[in-house]
Amino acid sequence: MAGAFTGAARRALRKVSTAVTAGVILLAVLVLVLGYVRFGWDRMEQACTADPAGNLQASSVGFGWSWSAPGFTCTYDDGQSRSSLWF
Repeated sequence: MAGAFTGAARRALRKVSTAVTAGVILLAVLVLVLGYVRFGWDRMEQACTADPAGNLQASSVGFGWSWSAPGFTCTYDDGQSRSSLWF
């Protein structure tokens, strides 16, 4: 019976395999979310340099994330704001 796993060994191997798979999936999701935030923030900063009123440069622009209108948010000194999931 060389090379054969017992029932307990199979269950233990399955638990380890499941844990490793879950860890890899969690790591992949974390990398994707961090990448989205990193590149999305850069795109937001580039897109928000022009005021929506048509000015070339707003005197003050605030950057952030909004949950009420999900996405990156630019808030201008005149009170206007823009939100987008991907500018």
